Amino acid sequence: HERSSEENLEKMEEREKRINNMDHIQKQKFETKRRKILTSYRKEAEIMTFAINKVVQKDPSLEEKMKTALRGLFED
Repeated sequence: HERSSEENLEKMEEREKRINNMDHIQKQKFETKRRKILTSYRKEAEIMTFAINKVVQKDPSLEEKMKTALRGLFED
């Protein structure tokens, strides 16, 4: 479901408040976990990019369909 920009902003502000209220050790743990998640996400994105490129190489007619489908996913 879609959230409004205002709702997203409120959630971001709440998250920032929670982070600012953490002590030093909690912030370090949070940052370590955040980095692990980002690294994992980046690796998965690289794998998906590789796979999609291979599919499009085999059948170039799929390129526009794949682009449209991926844009839709990113909007969600």
